[in-house]
This record gives sequence, C-alpha cells and structure tokens, in this order.
Amino acid sequence: MRATMQEDFIDWIWRNRLFEQQELTCETGETLEILNPGIRNSDSGPDYFNARMKIDGMVWIGNVELHVKASDWLRHKHHYDAMYENVILHVVHEPDAIIYRKDGSRVPELSLRNRYQPDLLNQYLDLVQGAAHWIPCERLLQDVPTLHWHNWLARVMTTRLQQRCLELEELLHQTGNNWEEAFYRKLAAGFGFRVNKDPMTMLAASLPLSLIRKQAEQPDYCEALLFGQAGMLQPDMRDYYGRNLFGHYQHLKKLYGLNPLAPHLWKYGRLRPANFPTRRIAQLAALLQKTPSLFSTLVHCEEINRLKDLLKSEPDGYWKRHYQFDEEVPQSTAAIGPNSIENLIINSVIPFVFYYGRYHGLSGISEKALSWLERCLPEDNAILRKWNSIGIHAGNALESQALLFLKREYCEHKKCVNCGIGQYLLNSK
Repeated sequence: MRATMQEDFIDWIWRNRLFEQQELTCETGETLEILNPGIRNSDSGPDYFNARMKIDGMVWIGNVELHVKASDWLRHKHHYDAMYENVILHVVHEPDAIIYRKDGSRVPELSLRNRYQPDLLNQYLDLVQGAAHWIPCERLLQDVPTLHWHNWLARVMTTRLQQRCLELEELLHQTGNNWEEAFYRKLAAGFGFRVNKDPMTMLAASLPLSLIRKQAEQPDYCEALLFGQAGMLQPDMRDYYGRNLFGHYQHLKKLYGLNPLAPHLWKYGRLRPANFPTRRIAQLAALLQKTPSLFSTLVHCEEINRLKDLLKSEPDGYWKRHYQFDEEVPQSTAAIGPNSIENLIINSVIPFVFYYGRYHGLSGISEKALSWLERCLPEDNAILRKWNSIGIHAGNALESQALLFLKREYCEHKKCVNCGIGQYLLNSK
C-alpha cells in the first residue's frame, strides 16, 4: 500500500521554496507575494514566526501555519488557541475547509497542490515511507559523501549537547546554582549507569554533598552515609564491617534528619557482580573522598588522560573481597574500570563542562568538552553495531553519541526532511 503524505513534506516544500511562486493567489482569489517565509518554530505554536506577505498589495507581518489538509486546523483545535490568531497565511495541500479567526475574519489560505513537480512527492515518499528498513534511507547511504556525514554528525552532537544544557539548567536551579552539588548529582546518576541511574539520582538528591564533605577524612563515615541513605544497611548484617557502618549511619541519620531510600529500588539482576550498585556506591564514595571539589578540578583539566586519572577510584579493604554485604568472594580489584571511566566522561563530565562553558560565555571550555568527545573511543551497543552493519562507522565518541541521537530523534520518527542526510538525498535526486 502506498503511504500518504505527511506534514513534513509540506514543511520541506515551503522552507526550500520548491513550488511555483509566480502569480500566486489565495483560495479566496487575493494576490499573494511571499516576501519572507518566516523563521521555523521548533516549540509549540504556529510553524513559522515573523513571516512577511503581500496580500492584495498590503504587507502583512505575522505567522504561518502548515497542514496537509486545511481541516487539520480544526482537528488540532487551533481555533481554540490564541497563539494562532496572528496567523497571516495557512499553507496547505488540500483546501478542504474554510478557517476563520475568532473575530470572524477568514485566514488567508495557499494551496500548494499542483504547484510543485510531481517527482518531488515521489522522492519524498520513496525516502521516508518506502519499504521497511532499519532507517528510512538505509539503501541510499552509499550515495552520501563521507565529509557530509562528518559535518552532519558534528551538528547533531552540538544539538544534543544543547538539549542536555536545558536538563542541566534545571538541575543547577534545583541546587541553588551550586555547581559542585549539581555535578555531584549528575555524576552519581552516571555511576548508576543504565540500570540503576534512577535510584542513584534519588540517592544524591536525598544526601547533599556538603554532608559527605564533612566526613571526607573518615572513609567509613562517608560510606556509612551513602550506603545507609541507599537503604542497604540493616541491623542484622552478619559481618563486622556492615554492622559498623550501620552503627555510624544511625548516628548520622539522627544528627542530620535523614530518610533512607527503600532497598527494593536497587537492581542486581542481569548485572555482572562488578557492576552491582554496592560496588558502584563504594567507588563513588572513594572518588568523593579523593577529590572533594571534584567539578572545579575537572573543569580546569586540559588533557583527556589527566581527566581519566582524576576519575579513577578504588575502595580499600572490604570491597576488594565483596561485591555486596555479607558475601565474601576471592580478592580482586575494586577499582572502576577504564570503560566505565569513559562512560562517565561521555555522559556526565562532558555535558556538564560544555554547559559550564555556555553558561559563563567561555567558548574555549565548551570547545574543550567537544575535543574530549573526539578523543574518547566510540561506545559499543546494539544500535551502534547496527549502524556498523549498514556501513556507518563511528570513529570516536562524538560520532557514536551523534548516531545514537540521530536514530532516536530523526530516524525513528522519519524526520528525513529535517535531517542533513535526508536533505542531501532529496536534493541530489
């Protein structure tokens, strides 16, 4: 079955002026001249802002809304939304409805039907809605120059980091603009990795960094705070170390008025023992004791190898013989591994350093964060292995992060006309 047209197609045609613009008329017969198509709006509201149109000789400045069918205006309930009262042109393919403003005036309407080359729609449908593939353009990727891929992935990664800046802005606000506290929460979430990210986030939010710093010179007290607040210390623990931490935590809990997390929040299933949340919390505790003002140290770091050294941590004693409390195992290293350090750099350190540079207007620091990404190895997961199988290989972490974002935000939603690769393929036909 042939797939149908989507609004993205109308947007592509409008944005790139791929329609006949001579002797334009609105559906009600007024002459129309497009002076400026407007600025694309990526948030809620009309599709284009600050457009300029000359309608029957009069210049209008306002917004433009796009739809496949004019009746989509009603289906989307725009007639109830005040943001659409300043629409000066409704651009559609099918003029199947008459749209009025609240004051009773009709919204001028331009139909693009029969105003573009028929092959354009065929190209769009072939790319976006053809035979099923992992990504829409999978069978055409060999036609895209390598340099174009590199340039587009760099732009995608910048967009991804800018998006993360919004998340970090909220985190900074929550911590009263305390950069060390905000970074500590982001770092703790990173130590949870994918499986225990949420409870680690909750743990850090419930246990201020200032309390941990007060115990920085007493490793067992620092661990008592983190493990106790995680809900992992119980009065019936069998070994001395656990009972000792429990006793410390009971004192600290009363002193600071703490309420621990529920133990059931932590996940152990399908994890290698080295990735158990107990081991990760012990590593986080060791790192926080090793470098109390960690973020200020990291943000002024220059070399990626120095950055990796700063993030190395290994709990002493007990955790070399345990993956969790009360279960002794043969002695092994408890240090955080190099792959985990790179994961923390990619997902916790670099976004925060990039945001710090943007926040303070220090472009050199933001550029340094991007250069660190280029010096980190690409990640290895199912999505990136699939990219490899269709001939797209990430050379570093910047490109692997961009490919993950590209797949999730563009390919899965078939936003080909907004993608640099899709635009190249459409424009090169």
